[in-house]
Amino acid sequence: MNPHRPSRNPSPYCPMETTVSENKPERRPPSARRSNIDWLWIITLVFLITSAANAAYRSLHDPSSLAFVAFTYADVTLIFLCLERFEKRGAGGTPREKKLLKAAVWALVTALTFAFAWRVA
Repeated sequence: MNPHRPSRNPSPYCPMETTVSENKPERRPPSARRSNIDWLWIITLVFLITSAANAAYRSLHDPSSLAFVAFTYADVTLIFLCLERFEKRGAGGTPREKKLLKAAVWALVTALTFAFAWRVA
């Protein structure tokens, strides 16, 4: 065994010998991971804004339809924001913050459900 080379752990599942450090996945900095999420958020919000603007334009003659479109757009946007804040908290957030965010998401989703039920009825 060569003292200048790290010891290798042969694995029956891998035909090549690899060191333990080579098996670890490469960690990217949080900024690189965040850029992909930013683009996904931007695409989602652009689609949501375009869809809401189209629906609002079509319902200009009906105030109740326009109110429904504005409410659902604002509600869905708030749901996205609350879920993003909940994900950012992760393991670092306090249980009280997590409970408040869960309650906010539940309230917003319930309001959206009632709005759709009112609109269909």
